[in-house]
Amino acid sequence: MTRALISLLLAISLVSPASATYCDSDEDVTAVVAFISSDDEFRDYLCGDAACTKEEIGTRIDIRAETVNGKDVSVCLATPKQAGRNIYTAVLIRTPTAIYPEFVFFGSGIGPAKRTTNGYSDLVGTEIGDKGVATRTVFTWNGKHYIAKPINRH
Repeated sequence: MTRALISLLLAISLVSPASATYCDSDEDVTAVVAFISSDDEFRDYLCGDAACTKEEIGTRIDIRAETVNGKDVSVCLATPKQAGRNIYTAVLIRTPTAIYPEFVFFGSGIGPAKRTTNGYSDLVGTEIGDKGVATRTVFTWNGKHYIAKPINRH
């Protein structure tokens, strides 16, 4: 490939909506931190007995984006930097024009599955209970929000 063609392809990929990175803008991080701050259990998990500011909460989490409709809608998944057997994960929906909270999941992890419902990837979360028993929950898209459907233990 010529240098000009490579430059053109790079420029197209940077402005293409399909390649847009969601969940890392200042607006997104502010929304994620506000959502976590409003959830007593998640906030207490991050801060312990001491009160912490929104800025401190922001330094104690990692945020990653996962595309859920194959186009331009992502879930923002925010988890504590401090690892644990089960942790809290804030799940927010990011569209090209807005970000809004969905739910907080407590478990060993959550992310998109290969199966889709109404054009959106299902989310699958696992919680490790007493004696190492795992409980999986599938979250399916109902057209407006994700709804939980617990499935059998394994």
